[in-house]
Amino acid sequence: MMMIVGTTMTVGSTLAQGSAANKQAKFAAKQAQAQADVEQVAASQRAEKIRRLGRQQQGEARAALAGAGVDVGQGSALVIDKQIGLDSQSDAMTELLTGTQRATSLNDQAGAFKIAGKNAKRSAQMSAFGSAISGGAKASSGWQGTPTWDPTKPIGNAEW
Repeated sequence: MMMIVGTTMTVGSTLAQGSAANKQAKFAAKQAQAQADVEQVAASQRAEKIRRLGRQQQGEARAALAGAGVDVGQGSALVIDKQIGLDSQSDAMTELLTGTQRATSLNDQAGAFKIAGKNAKRSAQMSAFGSAISGGAKASSGWQGTPTWDPTKPIGNAEW
């Protein structure tokens, strides 16, 4: 009887551990996905700030050149204006790309957490199944085993 109780406890405990590990992994995956979403939004906001600062820098450069009497629509002034625009756009795109890479990495990490959780649950199920089979076999052999007879010992209550 104790063997059955012990086996039942082992099976239940193993399944509970697997389930807990799976739940923990799912939680970690949700956290990583949330971080990925935040990173993507933050990268977009940083990129927009870079573009805005680039436009501001272009305006300041135009004002300074115009204040010096330079025609800002041609020649070197135009080249400077376009270069500032290109540089700020390049910086903004780099920021978006970097943010996307970080978000992708976090999403990949979330996927790995999910897989680890499923594997932990599956492993616990297999271990519990093995424990149940082993415990059942041991209990069965105790009940259905071949009785041994020792001719030197009395049978039942008989005394010799």
